[in-house]
Amino acid sequence: MCLLAFFFFSGRIRLPDDNFQIQLLHYYWLPVITVMAGAYLIAQGFFSVYSMCVDSLFLCFLEDLERNEGTMLRPYYMSGSLWRILNKS
Repeated sequence: MCLLAFFFFSGRIRLPDDNFQIQLLHYYWLPVITVMAGAYLIAQGFFSVYSMCVDSLFLCFLEDLERNEGTMLRPYYMSGSLWRILNKS
């Protein structure tokens, strides 16, 4: 995103619409830094949600191991693929 913003604000990338006129900036680093900060915040928010989901799945796996025995009366509720990923027997 930073490279695209740099090339756009420095005038090296043009939009296909001929009616749109971009003014060349003398100091185009400020919009590039703003785009960089915005892209970082969006990516950080996305990955923090993803990290929370992975942590929740792992905690549910640990709770399932602690509360259940894998017998007919108290079976495990985790999926078989998760069981194979963690090499449990």
